[in-house]
Amino acid sequence: MKYTFNVPTMSCQHCKMRIKNALTQYSDPNKVDIDLATKIVSVESDTPQATLTQAIESAGYHVENNLQH
Repeated sequence: MKYTFNVPTMSCQHCKMRIKNALTQYSDPNKVDIDLATKIVSVESDTPQATLTQAIESAGYHVENNLQH
């Protein structure tokens, strides 16, 4: 599945790396795309959406409007 998360509190490269590190536990690093300009995180993973949301939030970032594709 492909998931898209809006992470409005993400603001810098450090944020990007923390989120990517949190998500690579559940997905291939090449399948995690993070766009700082739009504050969108896209992930291809078989892991449930709730688990991915929790991983981002456990890294210290609030998730809004997560969408499943």
